[in-house]
Amino acid sequence: MLTDKGIDEQVAKDFIAVWKSQKAPLTMTALGRIERETNKAGWTFEDVIRLCAEKGWRGFEAKWLQEDRNQPLRAAGVPAGLVGYGVIYLIAKNARKINLSH
Repeated sequence: MLTDKGIDEQVAKDFIAVWKSQKAPLTMTALGRIERETNKAGWTFEDVIRLCAEKGWRGFEAKWLQEDRNQPLRAAGVPAGLVGYGVIYLIAKNARKINLSH
């Protein structure tokens, strides 16, 4: 059913292996949800299925991509509520350390 949707055969096999390892049946309903989330993310269906196979994910939510992008900011100490303003926050926090007198 994945190759009918244009997914590379090996990627499809790897994705199905993830589902089997977690003892869950791969259903059309589950694939429908992944496709809807794929559209929200603006990715191709194959890219999302490949990502799921690589990460061992049985499902996918578009917001997970945003969370992955914010990981470096959170690691730098930006509070969760200010992640959208991460660079501004880091500059303001470190303003005294920046010497602009060159």
